[in-house]
Amino acid sequence: MACKNNGNRIIGPYFDRRRGNWYFTEIIDGARTWVPIPGCENENEAREHVEGARDRLAAPTVDTLNDAVGAFVKHIASDGGNASSVSFAKAALAPLVKAHGDATLKRFCGAWLDEYLTNTADRSMASRRSYWKALVRFATWIRKRGMITRDVVAEALRERERQDKMLPWRTRDGAREVGRGKVQLRNQSEVVAYLETALALGPHQRAAKKDRQRVADERRVASCLPLLCGLASGEVLHLKVGDVDLASSVGYVRDAGAAEVDGWHVKRDSRTGEWEVPEALRESLGRLTADRAFDAYLLHDGSGRPHQRAWLRDLVVEVCQASKVDGQPIRTVPPHGLRGTCATLQRVLAKRSIGDIAAILRHGDNGRVAASHYVGVPERRQALKVIVGGKKIGARTGQNSVQGGLKAVVDR
Repeated sequence: MACKNNGNRIIGPYFDRRRGNWYFTEIIDGARTWVPIPGCENENEAREHVEGARDRLAAPTVDTLNDAVGAFVKHIASDGGNASSVSFAKAALAPLVKAHGDATLKRFCGAWLDEYLTNTADRSMASRRSYWKALVRFATWIRKRGMITRDVVAEALRERERQDKMLPWRTRDGAREVGRGKVQLRNQSEVVAYLETALALGPHQRAAKKDRQRVADERRVASCLPLLCGLASGEVLHLKVGDVDLASSVGYVRDAGAAEVDGWHVKRDSRTGEWEVPEALRESLGRLTADRAFDAYLLHDGSGRPHQRAWLRDLVVEVCQASKVDGQPIRTVPPHGLRGTCATLQRVLAKRSIGDIAAILRHGDNGRVAASHYVGVPERRQALKVIVGGKKIGARTGQNSVQGGLKAVVDR
């Protein structure tokens, strides 16, 4: 009886005891070929190589960098990655795609990596390091699947070492920046300028006429919640209509888990909790929640799905660039920098303890992260007070200009 033809396939790996090497069997159009696996030292490496051969056999032909990135993203999704992992991979590789997306993959080289480091220089040092690691994973993946034949990353690193050029986060100054957290607004004047601009936002020019009010309200709410309430990007973008209780002036951060449309979930259990609805946003929140299903996303795109993180990041950058103090632009910060600014204001204006700030940010570590990455040293050092001519120099006089805490900033 003839054997059933199962089509093109890869079988193995097998170990050749006589020759002392690993190989696999490749069956293409009925022809059987034994293929040695070079440089393989154990079974795990052999199996990984065979999986790559199977992927190459099943995958469509990859010619350009765009094709390779698309295949890599699909691999992450099929390998158990959630929407956040897929979104991060796309964001990390976006600078490379923007510069060389239409180029053939055979041109992938160390110069592209150097250019990538330059194009990500506007990110925080921690983000640059994370993006680089994602790029290295991509380069390793395409090499193991035979899309390129050289170890481009290793070659680039050897060349940088020969030129005595270290990766930015491995330098002395770069290493200091990695653990500093995201950049914050400089002072109370910048906070006021940011809020005034954010609360006056209108719809973007591409908004349809019927959506203009909704889009304007979404932009105001999304740009203010990280600063006023300390919400993280994912928490803002995944708020549901039912999470906002205007009657009691309370909002909630909840985790829908597997029911979330894009697989998002809170970072850890301690991050679920509540936040106070700011009076400045009550009117916009009222319109966004009126006559809508509780399970609908508060902020959503045209198809009803939550906005991408890039939407919020670009919105915050837009507000920063449009805000000025005495004619000078304020510092441009990311959404998480606004969360850090909220923590600092709670410390400086509202005189909250580190433990209270950790509770506001919904950290579960008794303030360790808040102290090291958000507000710094938990105690303010008093300036020296010297008696000169009977008057105390350096002492506070008159009414405290920051009394009323964070509410004074919001109500201005």
